[in-house]
Amino acid sequence: MQKLKIAFAGLMARDPDDPQSYYQLAGLHWLPGPDVHCRHHENAYNPWHRAYLLKFEDALRSVEGCEDVTLPYWNIQSRTPDNNFRTRDRGQVVGIPDVLFEPPFADYTLPRTLRNLNETAVYEGGSLTSRRDEAAILCLLASRGVHRVIDHALTQSHWEQFNGWDQGTTQAGIIQAHDSGHVACGETLSNQDVAAFDPMFWFFHANWDRLWWKWQQRYGATTLASFKTHLGGSSDWLEDPVLNGLSPFDLRTKDTIDLAALGVDYDAPLEETPLAPAAAAFGSMPASARIEIADSELVSLRIKGVDRLAIPGSFDVTLTAGGFVVGRQSFFQSTTPKLCETCRRNAHVDFDFVVDLADLGQGPIEAYVDRLAPRGRIAPVPLNDCGAPTINVRTLLREY
Repeated sequence: MQKLKIAFAGLMARDPDDPQSYYQLAGLHWLPGPDVHCRHHENAYNPWHRAYLLKFEDALRSVEGCEDVTLPYWNIQSRTPDNNFRTRDRGQVVGIPDVLFEPPFADYTLPRTLRNLNETAVYEGGSLTSRRDEAAILCLLASRGVHRVIDHALTQSHWEQFNGWDQGTTQAGIIQAHDSGHVACGETLSNQDVAAFDPMFWFFHANWDRLWWKWQQRYGATTLASFKTHLGGSSDWLEDPVLNGLSPFDLRTKDTIDLAALGVDYDAPLEETPLAPAAAAFGSMPASARIEIADSELVSLRIKGVDRLAIPGSFDVTLTAGGFVVGRQSFFQSTTPKLCETCRRNAHVDFDFVVDLADLGQGPIEAYVDRLAPRGRIAPVPLNDCGAPTINVRTLLREY
């Protein structure tokens, strides 16, 4: 633990112009730019962040006396505090240990003013990153069903259903859990422009990498060849020289598939043999599949066609019935999505909610979009201003 603190403090103490400084490494996630590397809401999301973690971990080891440190992960599904770190493999931080609220993990002082791509100041030089306290974070994770979404994603044997960016429009799976987790943590982590400057980012993202590796091991998708057998769509994104580049890293998308070959492992027990996926129900399925109506009291509601480009920054989509909240999801993005090529490729987003039919009988069904404004404020966004999305209600289906 002490050695990891020394490593983080060492990176933070380096000159901001040093490529191995905390400022420069955190800045690769978005700001300070001018080149931004947005690999979110697409197939490259997990591979890009795996390469990013490797680069950061190598930088930690460049601090004198810290040559053998590894980056622990924060298991956001666990509620039991535990301050033990493992140093051989990437160990587990469960709950939100007190140590993550101690220097140098508690916050980071921005050495320079950060301006977004519209030249609006996001953080003034000398200001601190900020996050919520433990109780608030855990409450918001629960209210967005993050644990349930993770559990469900791990039952999906197809990559697209685990990853959760279905055909480039629907927010689901591990990406949905990731986005809601970011927003739950607080002001800095909820803003893609600056999220990586909060030291919690690294422990948070090591966990998403662990969950991807857990899924890979569970379904025997740990090599490039075996991974391709779990793709429901094209594998071009793995091989195409344009799609598989993970700028600014040396690794390519396909190079990140086998984590063990990169010399990294996680200490939590992982299934050694593929497991059969759990039966899952969906609101829609390919017409070529043999389907049946699921025997369930649940229905699927889709908020369809939210224009994310019209919303500056991360936002919440809330579904209510009779004034009571029956579902809430978060979407994590930059304050300037219109200026991001990746965002423009995926401009319209659908949000799926699986809810109890009895809850819908409480009254009128309504949807709301709320932008996460600076300093933790909520700014309602009229639905007509973000693409006039529709609400679709569907009976759940499953493969016969």
